[in-house]
Amino acid sequence: MPAPSSDFCDILLLGTTSIRVGRQELPFPKRYRKALGLLGFLASERHKPHSRDYLAALFWPELDESAARCNLRQVLSSLNQTLGGAGRPSPLQSCRHSIGFRSELVASLDLATLEHSLPACDSCHADECRSLADLAARLTPHILGGDFLPAYSLPGCDEFELWLAHKREQLRMQQLLLLQRLIGCCQCSGADEQALDYAHLLMKIDPDNEMHLRQVMGMHAAAGHPGAALKLFESFSRRLRRELDVAPEAATLALRDKLLNGMAPRVSLMAPSPFPVIQKVSLVVVLRVQWFSLSQDPEEASQRLYDLDQMTRALLGKKMGAFHLNSAGKGAFFYFGWPNAIVDAAWLAWSAALRLSTWARACQDARVKIGIHCGRLFSSLDNTIPDLLGEITEETARVCHNAQYNQPLVSDKVQQLLAYRVRLHKLQDRRRQSDGTVQALYYQAEENQAATAPASPLQGRDPQLEKLTEIRQDTGPGMVAILAGAGMGKTALVAQWLARQPMQGDTLHRLCCQPDLQPAPLETLFHFLTSFPPSARVGAISSSGRHLYDYEQWISDLDAVNIRNDDHKHRLFSRLVPLLGPLRPSHATLYWLEDVHWCDTLTLEFFIHLARHARPAPFLLVTGHQLPTTMAWPGHCLNLPPLPLSAGQALLQHWLPETASAEHRQQCFHLSGGIPLVLKLLAEHQGTQQIPDALIALFSPDIDRQGRHRELALILAVAGTDTPHEELAALMPEKTTREEIAEAMAAMVESGLLYRVTGTRVRFTHPLIPRILEELNAPSHIRRIRQALMQAVC
Repeated sequence: MPAPSSDFCDILLLGTTSIRVGRQELPFPKRYRKALGLLGFLASERHKPHSRDYLAALFWPELDESAARCNLRQVLSSLNQTLGGAGRPSPLQSCRHSIGFRSELVASLDLATLEHSLPACDSCHADECRSLADLAARLTPHILGGDFLPAYSLPGCDEFELWLAHKREQLRMQQLLLLQRLIGCCQCSGADEQALDYAHLLMKIDPDNEMHLRQVMGMHAAAGHPGAALKLFESFSRRLRRELDVAPEAATLALRDKLLNGMAPRVSLMAPSPFPVIQKVSLVVVLRVQWFSLSQDPEEASQRLYDLDQMTRALLGKKMGAFHLNSAGKGAFFYFGWPNAIVDAAWLAWSAALRLSTWARACQDARVKIGIHCGRLFSSLDNTIPDLLGEITEETARVCHNAQYNQPLVSDKVQQLLAYRVRLHKLQDRRRQSDGTVQALYYQAEENQAATAPASPLQGRDPQLEKLTEIRQDTGPGMVAILAGAGMGKTALVAQWLARQPMQGDTLHRLCCQPDLQPAPLETLFHFLTSFPPSARVGAISSSGRHLYDYEQWISDLDAVNIRNDDHKHRLFSRLVPLLGPLRPSHATLYWLEDVHWCDTLTLEFFIHLARHARPAPFLLVTGHQLPTTMAWPGHCLNLPPLPLSAGQALLQHWLPETASAEHRQQCFHLSGGIPLVLKLLAEHQGTQQIPDALIALFSPDIDRQGRHRELALILAVAGTDTPHEELAALMPEKTTREEIAEAMAAMVESGLLYRVTGTRVRFTHPLIPRILEELNAPSHIRRIRQALMQAVC
């Protein structure tokens, strides 16, 4: 039997999946995705060999015996080449009838390290603690807290999936037991900091166990940090209230009270949370992606679907901020919610669907179906993958099922949200009675880049229209930024201004900035170039043989990543100007960057350079919520104020029926606060009778920004802003003083949710915010506040 050698490979299957020889990592066979599953099964069940017939049926249940055994031979041969290359013996030992795993032929196996028995800490001696310390040095965080074969699954192999779930649970229990023993031994040897690290890892693995919480709280208190213990308690109790609507156990509450009584001064338990205290009910847009491989080879098809799933997660999750629900071969669900309003969330989902469809059209061996739906559901507390499968995802799955290949399909609710940006064509009607169901299906082949004048022109915007015309007629560089919040009519204003302009052959280019959380340098520019047909693109791009979507290579060629000063940037922009080529004719050109708050800074600086130095000089117009915070705008800036009463009444003449009374029109305008989009949504829903989802989500970012003060905002909405501070403090779920109430209200005034009428009197900045706060909370939550108010009055 050969002795373990440094030339042998290390196999890591917990928290990560890799095969290493020294510091070199060996690649897994990319052609066979089931190779990783086979290696994990054999390494985990290494105590005995397994018959080839069983393994073939386990990994290829859909094939007949001969085909399954043929695939098994191919995967086994590929694994042996990886594990036993360069003169190393392969740990996979096979014969004609069975296959086994020999642990002595690997340098280390993390599964074996985890399963190594540790001495109990009840009566451990110094020698045993020293041996434990030597062993603990080899216990990496991956071994102590990592999942077995993380994020790995084999759709269609039901028996393997059941075994994998059972094995993961078994290893998780071993990790919990090992951590408990490590904590005890560290405490016996005086390594309190190391014991606390192990305890935090224990809570991360088993977050719902209050015994672990009390253990960590006690360790923090013993170390002289009761504030950290109370923060852990508050985070845990807040999660229980939001997810399960229950309180912590009596023992946990008693420990909290003991810590509070021993602290001076009092520690505030109103710690900020990244999610609102509104019972977790939120408006979201759900997108379902289902990839199909056209390959006839099952292994190749499985690997291709896995690659496409990873690419989809990277685009929607890392770049566009979507939350991943689940991914199991038959399709992946993503939802777009906080911190975007529902209209922006719909635009994010639609933009992602267009990008995925474009990539699918470029693939010769894959197709994609995409469905988008909108509704209300319970959201998660943190960034972990939540379990949000319910009626809304079922409806999204139906929309995805009806979609054509490479053609996104949206529901009626999403169509209403996208109506302000794109035009969609109705495919069919599907009406049902239950709430949240699909009413109709819509599709669109391409984005609508044209700017059409609104059917009912905005009045009261004449100063802004005249200022735009004056700037364009000026001899200097024309650069205008129109900045306003959502729904203020920025797009309608530009479209109305363009309809009045004598274009006389001028060219308008409209750039819709991609809604990415972290846009890459010049990404917006290259997406703009790809929106034109090949005949209109620059010859240097189209004849290079390089795909235009491979903008990373272009950025590398143009040194866009390594810009150190203005001179480097000026040279880069000089090399970029010829790329526009035929898109910049001899007559005047107007570039319109829409949603500039999503634009990368380098693209915006490039168009500023173009407006200053190109001849003839183009006119640059940008619209959005705000400019990038890292740059100073060198041009003119127009801010759109709320509409005056006369302009609002004129719009209501188009949107409300003629039978509507003057009082109803005035009340509708008062509730709108002079915001055109709010005014239109109220008119479409008969003013005050119903609050549409799009209107609720328009104000949800302002509510989300309140952080730990969201609960007080809800109580103000129910009880009224004139309620005395003593009564407000009594209604709070946690013990709160008058001073803390005053401090919280001052913070809400500073954030813009409230405004101060006099020294102590405040009001909500928009008359709809109280109703929206109540709408976003569960009825049981509102009833509890009202009951507490009645008891206070009695």
